[in-house]
Amino acid sequence: MHEFFLNGNGWISLGAILVILEMLLGAGYILISFGLGALFVGLLVKSDTIAGFFQHDLAYHLLAVSVLAVVFLVVMRLAFKAKSSEDINQY
Repeated sequence: MHEFFLNGNGWISLGAILVILEMLLGAGYILISFGLGALFVGLLVKSDTIAGFFQHDLAYHLLAVSVLAVVFLVVMRLAFKAKSSEDINQY
């Protein structure tokens, strides 16, 4: 299983599952941010753009997924937050 994540397939699969779960459950951008982070790391590993020891160490992959998830979460929260507190259903 360790090798499944090191070659990028595991991260891509996990990312797709998390994005689909976010669509089904609506977890407040948490699952989609981790899904996008996993997809991004999986694509970087598959394209061999990651050099050195990072490519062969699962701990660094986990760190990259976590950092990217936080970045995606902050960006999505800022992009999709409510513009005003005014209730549009008030007549």
